[in-house]
Amino acid sequence: MNLYAGKLLVVDLSTKEISTEPLRQEWVRQYWGSWGLALRYYWDAVTPEVDPLSAENAIVIMTGPFSGTLVPLTARLSLVSNLHIRHDLYQQCWGAFGPELKYAGYDGLIIKGGSETPVYLKIIDDQVSLEDASEMMGKGIFETEECLEHAVDGFGAKTLAIGPAGEKLITYSMIGSESYRQFGRSGTGALFGSKNLKGVVCKGSQSVAVADMPKFIERINHHKRENLLTEDNLWANSDGTAVLVDVTNEMGIHPTKITVQGSVRARMNSTLTPSRQRRFLIEPVPVVRWLVASLPRSVTLKLRVPSTKLCVWADQTVTFMIWKRSSDLTGFVMIWALIP
Repeated sequence: MNLYAGKLLVVDLSTKEISTEPLRQEWVRQYWGSWGLALRYYWDAVTPEVDPLSAENAIVIMTGPFSGTLVPLTARLSLVSNLHIRHDLYQQCWGAFGPELKYAGYDGLIIKGGSETPVYLKIIDDQVSLEDASEMMGKGIFETEECLEHAVDGFGAKTLAIGPAGEKLITYSMIGSESYRQFGRSGTGALFGSKNLKGVVCKGSQSVAVADMPKFIERINHHKRENLLTEDNLWANSDGTAVLVDVTNEMGIHPTKITVQGSVRARMNSTLTPSRQRRFLIEPVPVVRWLVASLPRSVTLKLRVPSTKLCVWADQTVTFMIWKRSSDLTGFVMIWALIP
């Protein structure tokens, strides 16, 4: 199957059962990318009322179709679960764990249940096992990653791990990967901690198939030349992504106060010089954030959104899937939009 491994790894920590299931082709066509596909699988795995730190909650970790290929900027890994800070559902992590999971033969990983004792998940191609992690407990993320790598003979292994904060269910703990990559928001580390899962180590030896490799490389080079390595985009190399702080702040989408707010009023244009400001078109853009309580789980709305350099939607029909957090009217969050 081109671009996809064709199956998911499913691990039940309560029963210690490890299995695989075929990737659902109809969902692959309907929900593009790692986020959409992970969300669709999570949708079937739990109920909206699930306690984030309970064994009934699931964690879905998914790769994208281009993960593990030469396509730039496609290694990002998506995690979907009921995260206990504001009941968010979605986090991402850069790095090589996603491609390595693909190389081991899996498009994604679904973790269910909870272990009574500390364990870690060991993946070496089709050899998958749950191992005792008692000796790793109390260790920080960096040291835990070293232990996990050593468990599979080191070289080439990629890891996800938590430290003491995740073990103790701290609400702002995180899952680390490759020392400097993180699922860094909404307390993802506590998800692993609540399941007594200290980490995951993965090592694969397979590859990702494409239909026509010469044509594939030709299109990648064209995209890099025409769309990526252009004057409009090289600011990331010359100025760094810190210049986006003020852009996102003015748009109202800069995560503030544990994502409760979208901007810091005291921080307006503090990092953008006039020359840098001209690189960005900053305009108020309507954002659908809260939806009324009477809406069902899935609804189709007609939106009119002005086209700008930052938002190119224009009079499109968008399907939203709604997740009910609580009976509070502000507890309905738009978590996925399918744009035909």
